[in-house]
Amino acid sequence: PAAVARAPLAPGPPSTAVAVTSACARLPPAGADTASVAPLARWDADSGPAGGHARAHGARWARWLPRAASFDAASFRVPHGEAVRMDPQQRLMLEASAEVLAGWGGSGDARGSASPPTAVAACVSFWDYASLLAATCPAPDAGDAYAATGKCFSVRGRSRDEGRRAAAAPRPTPTTLHPQVAAGRVAFTFDLHGPALAVDTACSSSLVAALLLTRSVARGDARRALLAAALLSLDPAIQSGLGAASMLSPDGRVKALDAAADGYGRGEGVVALGLATAAEAAASPTALLIL
Repeated sequence: PAAVARAPLAPGPPSTAVAVTSACARLPPAGADTASVAPLARWDADSGPAGGHARAHGARWARWLPRAASFDAASFRVPHGEAVRMDPQQRLMLEASAEVLAGWGGSGDARGSASPPTAVAACVSFWDYASLLAATCPAPDAGDAYAATGKCFSVRGRSRDEGRRAAAAPRPTPTTLHPQVAAGRVAFTFDLHGPALAVDTACSSSLVAALLLTRSVARGDARRALLAAALLSLDPAIQSGLGAASMLSPDGRVKALDAAADGYGRGEGVVALGLATAAEAAASPTALLIL
């Protein structure tokens, strides 16, 4: 993308300015009215948890991401068995992160060449996929290392025997499902070294993560930063619950700040941003904006 005029949005010396150097977004098709009923590939909107009485609460409507299940596991060196159990939101973040890294001048290949210190933040507020797998997969064995470490587990290399067992075992593990591991997975996959954290502050997750990463780069904790955020609506029970709580607009349309406001409309997608110091971005032809 072409460079744009650089104008600091907040006071501060040039040495603390942070730039958006590359970006990737995969969103539902644009249009004047993009809300639609849940596709049958997700669930039957006229029956089950998201049907019946839930219709009056907007649970049938959202903006859906096409081909959300597609994933080239081999490109990211993820075994097929693990890819099947991996939350699709993590898959989307890997793909978007690869695009951002390519925009930095790298290849975007998994475990590529060494990079400068890079902070990573992953934003995931819902993990519907876990409830779907829980209904079809047996519970982890007693003493399973992944289950024992739970939400604190990030990601680590596995021995060859462990990898074979994980590929053959038809069950989810915290490494494949917990939103807290998404940042570690991105950092490990692309060999990024620096702070890695998961951010969940509900609807403000991406904004909070952008603030934290901007400050991290400005302080010198890392020379670059990668933000990845994804949302997929996969569990009709969650959609129905939000509707029953009167959080969703009955017609799925967002009317914020309008007298007719009656809830919000959900939308799927993935966005990734690359951040760097202004000094480093000045040498990059892909710099987009100074923060």
